[in-house]
Amino acid sequence: MIADSGYENGQAVAELENQSPIKIYYPPRRIHNRSASGATRLSKRDKLRAQVRCLMQQRIDSERGRQLLQLRKIWAEGCFATIRGVLGFERFRLRGLFKVQTEWLLVCLGFNLPKLARA
Repeated sequence: MIADSGYENGQAVAELENQSPIKIYYPPRRIHNRSASGATRLSKRDKLRAQVRCLMQQRIDSERGRQLLQLRKIWAEGCFATIRGVLGFERFRLRGLFKVQTEWLLVCLGFNLPKLARA
């Protein structure tokens, strides 16, 4: 599984990998938890996060990790570039969760309908 760093959750990663054969790859975020003296103070939860970040860094530094992250850029970012460049969608024009969800569904429909028509 390949994900963005914003989706990291050390406990969820550990549980998923212990219960299944799935390996997770994502670029880890940095820890910015400094006291006034400059010393780092980590809670138990932060220590688990740090361990998972270390593991993820080792994974993405491996040859397989670099290959997967390169593929992820192609898979995930291409559709957003097309939506922005070809469809001209750069921002939501409506406000409110329901309206934004509806607008996004229409954008996705506009992205996928030509593919369905070609198929």
